[in-house]
Amino acid sequence: MHGHLIDSARWVLFAILIVVLITGTAVACAADSSFPNVEESSLGPTPTFAPEFRPTQITEDCASTLCESTPVPTVVQGTDDCEFGRGASCPGVDLSGLDLGAIMHDYKTEGRDGFDMRGGDLTDAILIGTNLEAARIEGTILHQANLKGANLRSSFGYQADFTGANLTGVMFMYADIEEAIFDGANLTNANLGNAILVNASLRDADLTGTDLTGADLRGADLEGAILDGTIFCRTTMPDESMNDTNCLD
Repeated sequence: MHGHLIDSARWVLFAILIVVLITGTAVACAADSSFPNVEESSLGPTPTFAPEFRPTQITEDCASTLCESTPVPTVVQGTDDCEFGRGASCPGVDLSGLDLGAIMHDYKTEGRDGFDMRGGDLTDAILIGTNLEAARIEGTILHQANLKGANLRSSFGYQADFTGANLTGVMFMYADIEEAIFDGANLTNANLGNAILVNASLRDADLTGTDLTGADLRGADLEGAILDGTIFCRTTMPDESMNDTNCLD
């Protein structure tokens, strides 16, 4: 009898243990289902970046858009010694190596205005290697100026005065320098290909090795000019004749 009671008690305890385990499992599952899955939430998955990639930083200059390229440089407006502009007087100013040229509209880049010193005074100015492409120098005085190696391609120099200037190796291709004055100037090895020199004065100028291919010299004054090794090819001479003396092509 006593042994039978002990066996019954064991079965009751075992049944209670089974009920407790089943109840605990059900509660745990219910609690877990009350929270949303993070990956499926409206916030979306946590963003990740490859080691070599980082989000683009927005700067103060590009507050609303991304800076994709360097902006077109603005032409220098002046130096400590000279504020550029029509009629400005800047004798002796040193502008060597500056980029004062225009970006032409036939380039892929946006256009940009170039150096404008129309009617100005640049006597004795130093412009060695300066970029003056498409510069406006109509009527500008450049007496004794040093423009060695400067770029004046496509410049406008109607009645500009280069008397006594150093124009060695200057690029004047396609420049409009009608009625300009080059008296006593050194144009050694300069390139005036296709330049307009109608009625220009080149008295006593040194044109040694100067390239005048395609240049228009109608009415120009070449009295006393040094023409050693000067390149004449499809060149319109002062008397309107065509000179093909030493074409290179």
